[in-house]
Amino acid sequence: MQPKGTTLDVRRATLTSSSPLLVGALGLLLHQPLGAMTLIDEAEGETGIAQASPQHGGRAWDVRFLAPSIAHSAEAARIWQRLLTALGVLACEHGAERLLAYVPEDAFIEHAFREAGFDTSSREQVFVLTNPPPPAPEPTGLRKLTGKDHVDLQALVRATVPTRLTEMGEATPTRQRAPKGLLVSPPEEYVWVRNGGAAGYIGLFAGPQCYWLETLVRPELRTEVVPHLRFVLSSIECSSQLPVFCAIPDYAAGTGWILRALGFKQYARQALMVSRLVSRVPVRTPVVFPGLEGSMDTSAPIRTCAERASPRGIGKKVCS
Repeated sequence: MQPKGTTLDVRRATLTSSSPLLVGALGLLLHQPLGAMTLIDEAEGETGIAQASPQHGGRAWDVRFLAPSIAHSAEAARIWQRLLTALGVLACEHGAERLLAYVPEDAFIEHAFREAGFDTSSREQVFVLTNPPPPAPEPTGLRKLTGKDHVDLQALVRATVPTRLTEMGEATPTRQRAPKGLLVSPPEEYVWVRNGGAAGYIGLFAGPQCYWLETLVRPELRTEVVPHLRFVLSSIECSSQLPVFCAIPDYAAGTGWILRALGFKQYARQALMVSRLVSRVPVRTPVVFPGLEGSMDTSAPIRTCAERASPRGIGKKVCS
């Protein structure tokens, strides 16, 4: 069923060469999941397959493969809903809070995910570069990222990424989600410093078959990041066999035109869809008044005036 399935997330699909069939088969032979949990659904003569990978320390599961595809089966949408529901239950049992899925921007695929309880959080355009730009001088203010830049980088994320995404940890997807085994060398990460703070971030991640470029730039300075991107890209030898991919979310308006000016071309569009498995609800808790605590015996029975009155005291008020 693998040729008739749908591989999700362009980033993961281009960074790794391992097939869903190989991942599932090795997990079955070794009796443990190898980076992904594989589910097989057989009902009413129909067979479906789903795979998901834990991310962000297990707080989220990333759906990476579904079969059969919408294009190959009229019943695919119903099979997907069963599989996604089962993945949600399994993820909850392992302490996950949400399911993530980077799906191709397709009306039928997105509808199938919505029917399974997913909502669209963001959309992004994926670009590809096959010809490296000419050598460029190192621009002012650009330097290698270090541990002391953590605070400035977090401030940059808050200034450039919507809160709904930062809460899920999806600010720099390649940096957070690419397993170490998918990278052939440590990433090259840079920070653009301006006026004492981080004005931008550029990361270059090398996989076996391609590079991925990540960039975060303050909205008011996006047009000034071209020399910095050109310098970073000129340090590698990309080609049609070893291209550079870059995903630009729709909220980073204008960055796509900058990439086109550097030679990038449109490759694909995808949407980030999320199913929240855990919700927070208000819970009433008992309130203790320190002034009353211990000052009176609340366990003693309450007696009325009539119960305290004796036969001889009829007509007299004796409650106290």
